[in-house]
This record gives sequence, C-alpha cells and structure tokens, in this order.
Amino acid sequence: MKKTLFLLIPTLLLSCGPYLLHSNKVPRVLEVDPRDLLLPGEAVQVSFSLAMDRVSVDSALSLEGPEGQIAVRLDWRSDRELLLSPLERELSAGPEYRLEISTLARSEEGVPLRHAELFRFSSSQDTEAPEVVAVTPDPETQIFSDGGFDIEIRFSEPMDRDS
Repeated sequence: MKKTLFLLIPTLLLSCGPYLLHSNKVPRVLEVDPRDLLLPGEAVQVSFSLAMDRVSVDSALSLEGPEGQIAVRLDWRSDRELLLSPLERELSAGPEYRLEISTLARSEEGVPLRHAELFRFSSSQDTEAPEVVAVTPDPETQIFSDGGFDIEIRFSEPMDRDS
C-alpha cells in the first residue's frame, strides 16, 4: 500500500501539475467601468488580472452600436489597464452598445482569456445629476410617531427605482 501511494502522488502531481501552474495564470477581465451608462466624452476603462499583450488585446476588442462597428482608440495606463475611447464620433444617446473582448486577447505570457467577455451599456447626453425638489413631510418638521407614515421624495427627473 505504501509503495502504491508513493507512486500515485508523484503521478498525480506530474499529470495535474501543468494545469495547476497554468490555471492561475489565465488572464481575465476584472472590471469594465462604467458598467451601465457612458457619458459624452467619457472613456471606458478595462482592467485585466494579468499583464496583457497589447497587440492581441487591440485585435480582440470590438465596440458595436446600432450603426455597426465603432473605431476606438486604446490608451494603455499600465500593462493591465487601458482606456477605450470612440474615435470617429460621440456615441448616440440611448441605444445599447456592446463591448466584446474575444479570446484573441492574451497575457504577455501568451495565455488567452478563458472565454470571451461581453459588456452592454448605453450612452447618455444627460450630464446633470438629478435633484431633490420636494420632500413630504417637510424635513424641518419633527415627527413623533411609532411608525405608519409615508415619506415622499420627488426628484427633478425620473429615477431608477432599483438604485
């Protein structure tokens, strides 16, 4: 039994070792910011888990909108972080845009992303933050209650109820 176990452990390490060593070096997209809404003139920031090969990332990125493919400029902040800006025009307000990073993107060590990443967002021309226009009851009024009353807040524009 001891000899079998002694032979089995090195065999397992040899067969699984390359995978274990390689698996923690697979690059992945850590973050894309902004996630939902892109304001005029704003760039999309993409962060990777590992240092990336810039040429492969350039060929792996695709930004598409209702009019089709959109040319972009890549500004690398570091070997793991880049800013992506539309080249030709500002994005139209409202429609959905898709940013895809395919498995052509590779780390500096030549390891590709495990799977393609797809991010969806829209663009907005609204650059002003909403304001609170009214609160009921008046915030200056002291309320003595053990519950059971409503507070109403009105904003200057429609709001996302889930946010």
